[in-house]
Amino acid sequence: GLIACLHCLRQEPRMEIDELVGRAAHARQQGNLPEAGRLLEQARRAAPGDPLVLNALGMQELAAGNADAAARNFEAAVHADSREIGLWMNLASAHRARGDDAGEQLALEGALAIDQTYFMGQFRIAELHERNGRVASATSHWRAALALVPSDQQLPPALAQRLEQARSYLAAQSREV
Repeated sequence: GLIACLHCLRQEPRMEIDELVGRAAHARQQGNLPEAGRLLEQARRAAPGDPLVLNALGMQELAAGNADAAARNFEAAVHADSREIGLWMNLASAHRARGDDAGEQLALEGALAIDQTYFMGQFRIAELHERNGRVASATSHWRAALALVPSDQQLPPALAQRLEQARSYLAAQSREV
């Protein structure tokens, strides 16, 4: 009766938002950024603080090369749902695109605070520390990332190559000790 109807009322807007965000992602993948922007604006008006919408807006801004606007959207998304690793990782990507190493590190630490065994979190923070010459931290996070590599899975060539470089980095560090 009444409870089922209330549930339906709550679900309908959610489905509409999900559909708008999905259609926007498809439009963006097809290269139709104006249509993606229109759909996301419609979703934002319907659900201004929704983390899915804010994340999609951030992805749109990142694709358009607007790293500052992307970071603001991802920041708001993280504020709305701080337990979602993907939001933290997208925020880290926006900070990296902005050249903001401190912001990137804080976002990656946010992701790893949720799950220390998250491979991409360990991988990206190891890259960040290596890029900034923080050898001890880079070494620690590369070891963690390499320990988390799924051995039964075929890795994309670029990732496999980067992990080989990480192994070489660790070997060079152990020779220097």
